Formats: sequence, structure tokens, C-alpha cells
Amino acid sequence: MNSSFRSQPFAFHSARRLGFACALLLSARALIAAQVPREQILPDLVARADGTWRKLARPGAVYGCRELFTAMLAYAEARVHPDRISALAAAAEQMQNRETGHRAYGNFRWYSRDAEVLDYNAVDFCMQHGALLWRFHRDSLAPELRERLRVMLELGLHGLVNHRPRTTYTNIALLNASDLILLGEALGHPDAVQEGERRLALFIKTLWEEGAHEFVSPTYYGVDLESLLLLAALAQTAETRALADTLADYFWTDIALNWHTPSERLAGAHSRTYDYLFGFGELDQILSAAGWLPCAPGFRFATFVPLYVKALGMPPEAAALNTRYPRLVEQTWGTTPACARTHWLCPDVTLSTAWSAYHGRMDIALSADLPGPRDARLPRLAFIPDGRGDPYGKLRISDGKVHDKAFHLGPWWAGAQDKADALGVAVYRESDLQDATGPLASHLIFRKRLDGVWIGDTRVAVEGATRSVPTGAAVFLRQGSAAIGIRVPWTRGQDGAACPVALVDDGNAFGAARLTVSHTRGDASISRAHVPAGVAFWLRAGSGMADDRAFAAFRRAFTAAEAEVQAAPERIGIHVAGTTQRLSITAATPFTSAAQTRPAPPTATLGLDGENIGRRILARSPAIQTYLAMRRPAPPVTLSPEHATVWEAEHACATVPYEIGTDAEASGGAYLWVPEVGGQSSSGGGRATYRLQVGRAGPYRLEGRVLTPTPEDDSFFLSVRAADGSELLPEILWSPGVFTTWTWRTVKAPGQKAAAAIELPQGEVTLLLRPREPGSKIDQFRVTPAGR
Repeated sequence: MNSSFRSQPFAFHSARRLGFACALLLSARALIAAQVPREQILPDLVARADGTWRKLARPGAVYGCRELFTAMLAYAEARVHPDRISALAAAAEQMQNRETGHRAYGNFRWYSRDAEVLDYNAVDFCMQHGALLWRFHRDSLAPELRERLRVMLELGLHGLVNHRPRTTYTNIALLNASDLILLGEALGHPDAVQEGERRLALFIKTLWEEGAHEFVSPTYYGVDLESLLLLAALAQTAETRALADTLADYFWTDIALNWHTPSERLAGAHSRTYDYLFGFGELDQILSAAGWLPCAPGFRFATFVPLYVKALGMPPEAAALNTRYPRLVEQTWGTTPACARTHWLCPDVTLSTAWSAYHGRMDIALSADLPGPRDARLPRLAFIPDGRGDPYGKLRISDGKVHDKAFHLGPWWAGAQDKADALGVAVYRESDLQDATGPLASHLIFRKRLDGVWIGDTRVAVEGATRSVPTGAAVFLRQGSAAIGIRVPWTRGQDGAACPVALVDDGNAFGAARLTVSHTRGDASISRAHVPAGVAFWLRAGSGMADDRAFAAFRRAFTAAEAEVQAAPERIGIHVAGTTQRLSITAATPFTSAAQTRPAPPTATLGLDGENIGRRILARSPAIQTYLAMRRPAPPVTLSPEHATVWEAEHACATVPYEIGTDAEASGGAYLWVPEVGGQSSSGGGRATYRLQVGRAGPYRLEGRVLTPTPEDDSFFLSVRAADGSELLPEILWSPGVFTTWTWRTVKAPGQKAAAAIELPQGEVTLLLRPREPGSKIDQFRVTPAGR
């Protein structure tokens, strides 16, 4: 075990806590425990199938398509109830769209109550178990049922091909690619297998560039691992198994880095979590099956993966990283600099923030975690933006399609972190309040079972009380050798004035208390002010405090640390003195773009203490090695001042989702394009750059040889920049028109009838092409001096 972990002093206040801490230290020595045997898992799966069967037998009962396939597979694995499998298959048939030519052809209604296919992810979840059912159990089915199942799976394969989730939709992208490969192999459709392999290769390239978009999700990392582990174990080709292995190693490493063994949870800021209080999710199924997590009382297995994967545990290299304390984990999850996350982990506390908000309303953008046994269900510290009287995220509302989820509000968010200090700012714009049905409030929820809570130097009782926090005062949560300091440097209510801050215990059943900033005064229906409400939280984590003297020093230092606020209706700036450097967040109305922060956001796709170990893992893949060859800067193209200069569009420094296609009619037999996989667009990133060496300054015309066959795939984004970064041609939407054969088209801005010449200076300039619509193909570029 890492010596830095052993050397950290603990000061738990009871023998039970000390014993628990020692047990966690011992468990950290070997995170790969014995895999749970099949005989322990299968009865749980059959019991769940029995529940679905009973539901199916009740008139008017609502059931899901996914659970029908889960129940069929469970009965087949247990070799029981073949008659029930037939009835379950009949119900699934009724939920499948079989209208030829329909967009949802082959897909499934998510719930039996739905009138049509509303959630297009349904086919991906159904076909994962459908592929296993066909591969391992088709010979045990009666001929009539086998044929019905084959037809249903064949149609499901159509649904998978047509679904095309974005590669940035992490869990569905992996599930879809895995299903295409495994179901295509099982049914004997090499074209579907090839498409799945192509989508998987596109995913790993996106991961290399941007990181995992659905970052550190306790729910979706379970789906990711299930898909990859099945693919690594069952795919027919060694190349696909190796690619899935590499991706699984990446996610295992991500989990190991963010797993906090003393609190037995995937810690830190999350995207898309279903459990704001405890951070539990579908990932727990894999970790429990691997023997890493103990099965708590009442736990029931709901995953089939251990039945097909012999080596389920975390790779030793990843497990070893989990014992390294303290550690700084940094990762990106998108194309812009603010799409990043930081997590500081010590043996007795963790602190984490996302630098900007993910795209949903199910995120935890600011969090802290303290040690404690998992079965005690001790709430995390987490930020909850609330406008529905739901501070703990328990009230479900419709997502507008088919599901009910416990959404919180989605304010504009900016974060900054330097190890033990994290600063976060939330601003509630008018558009963020559409789901608000009650008072607007910002909560930091935390567990009540603590060694103590302080306001400044005064220890206070939280149990059963609502206690006002004076303006500028610091709140401290202490547990053993750790402490979390909280300050609220800035608040603004819906009336434009500063807001009250209070410590609240409302007697909830979750063991949670909260620090609440109330943005609404009086009647909850108060009219919206023209100045948006907002709040800034500053958190500091203290670790390894051996005694009360050390804790008092921590309180004094945090209370005395400088905080400067510059707030106006059109602009805010929050600046605080962190332990090792100054943290700042500045932003302006309308709060639609990323804030300026100090320090700058991290840039590693998956980093540990400054090293981008995520890319080190991904670089093992031949798919990445091939991609990096395409990504290398191409030699500069020298432009003639006398005549046209032509070069191949595929001779670019190109990033995902660009690929090189082949066509005998294209020059050199190749072209550059974004395949119609995942509906990639400009929001998904991607760029192709060309270095142009201009020998003589002057005006030049730019043309491209394109194949743009429909109005849905006939445009690009294009710009030209000088060596100093100045824009010679600001980015334009270039729409050449619809052409079904390779055709030369002049670059011109929308609305222009004639192409304007571009003034190019002598020296090197850069032409940048970004994708706008998938399917748009470009073969060559041509630059001609104006007048020639």
C-alpha cells in the first residue's frame, strides 16, 4: 500500500469507527476480491423475472420492454418456465414497431402504456439481452418460439442500425455498438457487425479527444462496463475483443481513481446521477458481482454480466491507483475548455467540482465525501438547485417523453478548484425556472451523523433545528480527522437583494441536513426580477487533523481567508484566497457562455497528479494509433501566385468525427467526410486543418470539390486564420448546394451570389474546416489568385 496512505493520522472518536477505518484500509490492499458465483446471482434474476410475470398476468398492469427480455433470459438461463418465455415474447412482439419505413421500425415502446415509440434507447437495452438469449439458448426453445424470436431480433437489428446515438451519449453509444456486434454475429449479419465496429472505433476516438461525456456517473458507468465486458468476452474477432478490453481498462481506471474506499462510493462531482443523496447506481451491480463491494442486506443482483464474463474484477494496475492518497484526479468531458472536472481525494475526505454544467438536470456539480459504512446510508455533501420544494431530489416529474425522474433545476454553473479549495457559482436565469413550482433555493445537503457542526468558533446543534447563519460566517462539518469548511461569499435573491442563509434539519427520513440559501422571499409566486438570482459557494477540505488544536487552526485559517466579491446586474466576479493560490470566477450576462476562471480548467482526458493516464491507456489501441496518424499535421501547401493550386482534402490534420472514405470517382480514390453515424454535428467537435504557405500577398478565391447529395448533408463550417490567430475569413456556413456527383463549388458566405476574394498575407495561414452535417463529402480544395 502507498506509504502516504498509511501515514495519514486518523482521530475517530470511537472504537467502532477506528475498527471500520482499519477494515477499509485492509480492503484497499486487494480491491479485486473473489467473483460472486453464478449460483448466488441467478436466483435473484429469476425472482425479478417472476415479478415481471406476475405483472404481465394482471390486467392493465404497466411493464417495460426491457424487463420482458430480462425475464426471458433469466428463465432460459435457469432452464425453467418455457411457457412463460413464450408469453413474455408475445408481449414484446406487441411492443415492437413493425411498420416498414417508419423511423421507429424495429424499435420498442418503452412501456406497455405508451401509444408509440417515445424513447429510442429501448431497442438498445432490449437487444443486449436478446442477443444473449439467441446466442446461448435458441436451441433449447421450441421451433415456433425460436422462429418468432428470430424475427423479433432481426427487426431489432434494423432498429439498432437506425438509432445512431451520438458518441457523446456515452452509455447508449457503447450499448448500441456492442449490441450491433454481438447480435449481428449471433444472427449472421456481417454488415451489422461492421457497422458496430465502426461506431465503436468512432467512440474511442471521441474518448481520446474529449473524455467521457457522461462523466463519473454511478448509473451509466454500470451500463458502460456491462456493454464493454460482454463485448470483450464474447466478440468473435480478436481485434474487437482487444478494443473492448482497452475501453474497459479506461473505465475501470476512471472508477478506481474516483472511488473513495473509506466512504465506499464513486465520489466527487457526477453527471447524470439518479441518487443525489447517496451516489448509488447501476455500477454497484458490477462492483458487487466482482466481490469489491459487500452485498448489503436487501441487495439483489440485476445484472447478467457475471454469468458470461469469467474475469470480472478490476485490472491490478487500476486497483493499485486507488490506494494512492492524496491524489488529484482531473478529466475533461467535452470540446470546450470549461467541460472539465476536478476531484481531490484524501483518505478521510474528498472534494470535487465540475467547471461547467453538464447538459441535464441530474448532475452533482459540487460535492464532498466523508468516510462511513455504505450500509449506514450516510448522505453525501452535494449542491442541489431547487425550485420545487424538493431539496433531496426525491420528487419525480415527467421528462416530457416517457420517463418520470427527480430532476432538479439547471442553472448556469461555473466552478474552479485547486486541490483542497473549490469555488462554485450558480445563476438562475429566467429559462432555468420553467419547472419551478415553489420557492427558489440553493441547498448544500450533508449527513447529520457527524462528530460536530460549527458556525465560526461556536459548536451548534443541528438536530431538529433551523439556525440562521450570519452573513459572511463560515460553517464547518467535522468527522474524525477531516473537516469541510463552507462559506457563502455572494447571494442574490429574486428581488435583487442578498439572501438569508440557514442550517436546516427538516426531520427527513434520509438522515440529511442542509445549508440553504433562500432566493425567494414571502409568496413563492413572486414575480421574476430582471436581475437573476444566484449564489457562490466556497468549500475547503481539511485532512489528517490529529486533534482539536489542528481543527481550530483549520477554522481560523479558512475564516480569515480573503474573499472579494464584485457583483453588478450585468457582471459578477468572485475571488477567494485558496490554500495555495487565488481562485476566481468572473462572468457576464446573459450567462450563456463559460466563465473566466483562475486557475484554468484541466485539460487531461483522464489525469492523475498531472499525468494524462487516460491517453496512455487508449494509445495501446490500433484504432487510436491509426487515428493519430491521420491527426498529424500535414506538410504545408504552397500556393502559386500565378495559377491555381489544388490539393487533396483528405491530406489534413483531421480529428474525430472526420474519417477518410474511398470512392473511385474521387481524386486519388479518397475523400474526407463525417459518416452518418451518431448524428455528429458542430456541437460534437471535429476539425480539419490545412497549412497554406502564401508566397505573395493578395486576393485569392477558394473552391472545393464536393459531393453533397441531399439538403440534409450539404454544408460545412469554414474559416481562414493568419499565423497570429487573427481571422482572415471569419467562420462561415458554407453550403455548396445539392450535388450527387463530384462537383467544384466556390466558397461563398450565405446570401452572397458571387464569391468574394480572400485577402491572404504573405507567410503561413490556416484553413479550418469543421463538420456541420454528416454525409457531406469533400474531395479537393483549389485556391486561385483573383483575376486568374
